[in-house]
Amino acid sequence: MKKRPKTSAKLRPGLASEPAFDHIMLKRCAHLRKQLARYEESNSEDAVHKSRVALRRLTTALDAFHPLLRKAPFKAWRSEAKALFRALGEVRDADVYLAALPDEERSKKLVTGTAWLREKTWQDLKRKDASGFAARLEKAVCDKAMLRRSREGMLLRGRPVEILAGEAMGRIWADLAGHGADLAAMSAEERHGFRKDMKTFRYLADDFSPLWPKEGRAEAEDRIRALQEDLGTLNDMANAARLGRPVTGGEAEEDILRRASGVWSELSGLRPWWRQEEPSAEPVEEAEAG
Repeated sequence: MKKRPKTSAKLRPGLASEPAFDHIMLKRCAHLRKQLARYEESNSEDAVHKSRVALRRLTTALDAFHPLLRKAPFKAWRSEAKALFRALGEVRDADVYLAALPDEERSKKLVTGTAWLREKTWQDLKRKDASGFAARLEKAVCDKAMLRRSREGMLLRGRPVEILAGEAMGRIWADLAGHGADLAAMSAEERHGFRKDMKTFRYLADDFSPLWPKEGRAEAEDRIRALQEDLGTLNDMANAARLGRPVTGGEAEEDILRRASGVWSELSGLRPWWRQEEPSAEPVEEAEAG
């Protein structure tokens, strides 16, 4: 069995950004490798969905560390990950559409077309060695091939990771605030964008969680989960309406919107736990051998 690369250093405050990049990216690559292997073996709906989640988590981490990375390899790796995400997304969308239809509306042509798309995408991605993407990215991380070598790049590689993490969290937080405070005033498309940004925020908060005290983020985590659940329900309602099958029964859209807006108001009023009052002036720890 091929030996997996080890994550180089435990994520902690004061760790330099370079070994933090190694730690998080190798963790994300290992998770993606597992999900893509499941997809290649089974071609199941669940494997498609979980592979897409793993790809989104990986690109979120890659984006967070982009100040450390050379432009060309960053763009190339990100583009390949996004291409995989989009290809699997077509299958996922077709699966969701078919599953939402009543049995009597599932024409033979539609069922056959969905199966054809699933098989074609599966064969195409196997031919392109999609399952090997994570291993190739792991090698690039371990070889340091992606990292900037300029004076500025070396300084950024040595910065405490909590500074980089705080900047990444701050950027996506600003994007979330830019959507506005009232979810009811947003179009379904705008709420979908808000939902995607909230996923990015949660993934970053997960990856960087060891850097800040739990007390500072515990309140936010509960609210993020509640908000994402409501946003998912609203997204399902919007998709059903778009397909001409409005959801009946359960909570009314207005009630969910009112509750979600209240949770977002509470969340946005919390003290940002990722902000550093004073950047660390202490020497940072060097990268550990992986």
